[in-house]
Amino acid sequence: MTEDAESRQHEHSPDARGEVAKPPPRPDARAQIVEAVHASLYAGPIPPPEALAHYERTLPGAADRILKMAESQQAHRQATETAVVNYEVRRGMAGLAAGVGVTLGAFALAGALAALGQTTFGFATAMVAIASLAGVFVVGHFSRRRERKARLEETLNPAVDVSTAPDEKPSGPQLPRK
Repeated sequence: MTEDAESRQHEHSPDARGEVAKPPPRPDARAQIVEAVHASLYAGPIPPPEALAHYERTLPGAADRILKMAESQQAHRQATETAVVNYEVRRGMAGLAAGVGVTLGAFALAGALAALGQTTFGFATAMVAIASLAGVFVVGHFSRRRERKARLEETLNPAVDVSTAPDEKPSGPQLPRK
């Protein structure tokens, strides 16, 4: 029998207590695993400096291309966000203008009805217009509050899916709660 086979057989043979002796762990094995995991995990479009240097050594110019790609992506993201914000502002202004127009029309109708002697209908029309305005503001307030809460949850816990409203239950099978 060779020396390696003898040592392996000795390692796995029972000792005096009947227990099989396990080979001692290599002290550097855990460090290598931890280092491999740390080296492969990073967040964001730009790898850590060591990885960037490795890319540059592997393919000259790669680091510059990676940085340009990240800058291009950032510029695209900012342009998209600017377009979305501008659209939301225009949409908000259009909604406000439409609301003012409808409200003024309702008050004009209420005034015309009152002038024609239909004070009850005129008063009712004015009250409906006021109640509608109040309803829009109240619903908007609670909607914005829910949206802010969802954004805060997403910021604090990015793993939370905020695509559904917090009050809604997701469809499909659910795991039982303990």
